[in-house]
Amino acid sequence: MTWQPTVQVIELAVNPTFSTHWLIPNLREFNKLNPDIIINIHSLANIGDFLNREYDAAIMREDFCSPWSEREYLFEEEILPICSGSLLSQPQQKLAVDELLNEFTLLHQSTRINGWQEWFALSGISSPQVNNGPRFDLLSMLIAAVRSNPGRGAIAPVCHSARSG
Repeated sequence: MTWQPTVQVIELAVNPTFSTHWLIPNLREFNKLNPDIIINIHSLANIGDFLNREYDAAIMREDFCSPWSEREYLFEEEILPICSGSLLSQPQQKLAVDELLNEFTLLHQSTRINGWQEWFALSGISSPQVNNGPRFDLLSMLIAAVRSNPGRGAIAPVCHSARSG
């Protein structure tokens, strides 16, 4: 932590998508309650970003944590497949697994490369071949790719916080 006159500064490393969509929008209340603390937010896309810089704290997935770090569990993630709304002919339409594998390009997040394997395993589906398809560093990039509907269509597994608000 660095100190400025009467102000405490905390250097916080955070996943870019989490910081943009949850942390920053929710800082207002913290700032009201703690006017003497400034939080500097730094992008943390992978574990190397954390290990190569000096931060006071980080908010990251457990699999990014180093074995010697102190950890506090914040919330559970749920893996959900997403696709462009234009790919479904009816609202609430459900897709069969063979449709997922044969008709859609499976997109991957580089920092969660096993996302599809996790989702299929949680769905009780044994080891489909799901490693093909483009990879994106950031979740926001992955979502943009899904929205742009490249090729035959794209679908991606994303994690959604149980505490999304």
